[in-house]
Amino acid sequence: GFFFDFNMFKYLITNYHVVNEKMKNIKIEIWNKHCTNFNLNGRNIIYLPKPKDITIINLKNNEINNIEYLSYDLNYLKGYNYYKNKEVFSLGYPKGDKLASGSGLIKEIIYEYDFYHNIPTFLGSSGSPIILLNTLLVIGIHKEADIEENLNVGVFIGEAIEEINKRNNIKRIGTDLKNHNINLVINSERNFPINIKKNIILISMISI
Repeated sequence: GFFFDFNMFKYLITNYHVVNEKMKNIKIEIWNKHCTNFNLNGRNIIYLPKPKDITIINLKNNEINNIEYLSYDLNYLKGYNYYKNKEVFSLGYPKGDKLASGSGLIKEIIYEYDFYHNIPTFLGSSGSPIILLNTLLVIGIHKEADIEENLNVGVFIGEAIEEINKRNNIKRIGTDLKNHNINLVINSERNFPINIKKNIILISMISI
């Protein structure tokens, strides 16, 4: 999962199969350095079970103040077909172990809001952000593997933004929602693969 800011609120986003109504508390560990316990009772939480498989937790302003941020723009396009064949990469904690990254392509748009991608993943990658390689925009969330298709499945992050807007009764003008800031947790001391420029993207993920 990962944190982001939207319309002056802080959120944690991950998959529904990772965090759902059955849980009362979660423990978040970042880089083996920051460790925080979150009580889920009484929180403003949006649960979107499968097929979307998204959980969005509204955080209190002071809960993650001790963690540095790096801002990115989230360009949400309703025409998801735009992303087909685009190069993407993801960061996550396969096996719940060390941070790993992988790259691939958006292969096909399926259903209305899901897509196939071929980024290498493993058990424990659920909730990782999928980031457009040439712009560093977060466009989706990895959620599962499709064994029959030999591909992975993600859900577009625009579905989460729409739900937040819906719950907050925010009117949308037109069909596009562009250039909103998305803040991903960072840590400048972490080593990253050579092909990721450290001064551009230093994303610190959370393992739930």
